[in-house]
Amino acid sequence: MVYGFGTPNVQKMRERLDIEGLIKTLGYEKDCDVRRKAANALGKIGDSRAVGPLIRALNDSDSRIRSWAATSLFKIGEPAIEPLIKALNDSESEVRSAAAKALGDIGDYRAMKPLTKALDDTCVDVGTSAKEALHKMSMSRGCG
Repeated sequence: MVYGFGTPNVQKMRERLDIEGLIKTLGYEKDCDVRRKAANALGKIGDSRAVGPLIRALNDSDSRIRSWAATSLFKIGEPAIEPLIKALNDSESEVRSAAAKALGDIGDYRAMKPLTKALDDTCVDVGTSAKEALHKMSMSRGCG
């Protein structure tokens, strides 16, 4: 997909299941609505190739894009768990924090030990996100 020919058509990419085009569109700086639609489409399609780019989109400058990326990761569910767990070790604290939040939303038990480890992260925000994720998971299991 080349951006020089106008705004990317997210609807057509979604209909064609153009995962690579949608992933590239996550970086379309000219229009945050296009990025939001791409994140949403990737979540609805549920292809695991979108997990890494959606994790990176958790750092978008627009909070709405970050929110849609997290929602899309939640919709993808199980295929997103292992990459999100790996993202808890990212060099950027914002990525670690967003990964913790997304893991809490998904609620898979495999994230409990890595989230517990993230409580001791050097960045307070990451530890707080991990604590909130673990709390959310315990509440959903009836442990609250």
